[in-house]
Amino acid sequence: MTKKRVKRIEPKHKLKEYLDSKSDSKIDLYKSSGIKAPDITKLKNFSTILSAERLTLLTKVFSDDLEFVIDAVFPDLQLPNKPEKDFKKERTILENTLFPLPQDYMSLEEMSYLTDIDIDRLKEIIDKPTVVISASELILLEKVKKLNKGRLFKLKFGKMKVKIVLK
Repeated sequence: MTKKRVKRIEPKHKLKEYLDSKSDSKIDLYKSSGIKAPDITKLKNFSTILSAERLTLLTKVFSDDLEFVIDAVFPDLQLPNKPEKDFKKERTILENTLFPLPQDYMSLEEMSYLTDIDIDRLKEIIDKPTVVISASELILLEKVKKLNKGRLFKLKFGKMKVKIVLK
């Protein structure tokens, strides 16, 4: 019997408001980003997932700080409110003795529990370099690991180059 993956509901974002605030810009959004106008419309209208790669790309097009854009586009995104669970107690005494864990260690199970991202999805994000990662997934992972905003975006997409095209 195959396990059915629980699909996390993608949170609402404010990409439309962010892009509308850039409407006076002299930069040609479509030519600079390489994202077609219908795809931008789909992103604005929530009919497609805002990927971490596209959010990073749009940030670079307008030369904004990633931290600012994350706050502007996902101002209300928080970790789910869950009861505390001690995942380290699930290990045996021998496991803890033979394979001690560092203080900041967090298992995939714990990350999955705290973020509501399915464990199989987490494995895909970590193991498959070509998988499309939603921006909200990376933000939740940064929050659960208490990383600086944008750190995972910079690690994953930091070498992305953008050629700015003016209108």
